[in-house]
Amino acid sequence: MTLYRFCLPAMLVAMVGCNDTEPMDQTPERPRFRIEESIEGLSRIPQLDQNGAGRFSDGDRNTLFFHAPGDDRFTTFAYTYGQEYYWSDLALPEGADRVVVAACYPEVEITSPHSFEWNTLQNNDRDFLLGISSEVRPNDERAVAIPFRHVLHKLDVELEADGKTITVEELANASVVCRKFLPVAVVDLLEARTTGATGSLAELEGKGARTGFVIPAQMVGQMELEVSLGRIRKVFRFADFEVGGVKLTELKSGSRFAVKLRVSKSTFTVVDQNIAGWDDQGQVEDSIII
Repeated sequence: MTLYRFCLPAMLVAMVGCNDTEPMDQTPERPRFRIEESIEGLSRIPQLDQNGAGRFSDGDRNTLFFHAPGDDRFTTFAYTYGQEYYWSDLALPEGADRVVVAACYPEVEITSPHSFEWNTLQNNDRDFLLGISSEVRPNDERAVAIPFRHVLHKLDVELEADGKTITVEELANASVVCRKFLPVAVVDLLEARTTGATGSLAELEGKGARTGFVIPAQMVGQMELEVSLGRIRKVFRFADFEVGGVKLTELKSGSRFAVKLRVSKSTFTVVDQNIAGWDDQGQVEDSIII
């Protein structure tokens, strides 16, 4: 899986002492709460290079979830990069001497943290990131690491013109449709993991030589990929794709599956299929001859 590493220096407990030149009643400084983060791997957001590496920017927001191990009680906190916070701001579960910190991006509002639903159709193909820490002590000075990962699956489709009968410019008119997939990812926010996919079977359409879809992880089932250019149309069943000689059965959370199609003016021919990746699950190479 592609990991996103966040470092939460769990508060520099700087207690201001007294000496001969300081007032005896000086108030101790509160332990600060700050996230220092880096992002590794592919994501559409926030500020990333072509390989997906980057950082959050000031103004980006996470939702943080604090809960004691083995306790379903939890509190949430909206964290904005660039602002300063203290442990005392966090309203941690009462009496907790240890907490687990989970987080997601983008910021969300929830009613049930164990069955949060992220609808890819309603969220404009946006990525969704989850992370979780090990147990930490509130006000501890040591850094708290939270590895983030992709929740969804990324499907990339690339069309390649043969250069003789089809030109690169003509591929701009191509249509690529991913259909018969479940559009809603079900997520356990406190455990930072996906638990399934649901919803009515849906479809997404892209145009041009390069198209990408971000959808929930799921079994391929009846899923199809339709590619058309002009009057010619070809439908591929995901269940017919083979990766390393093994039939594709599942689109995994945090992974990317790439399909590369060569286009010319005669028939559709599968030429190659192989593993490639977000945390790459695989790549399929095919030919479309029209």
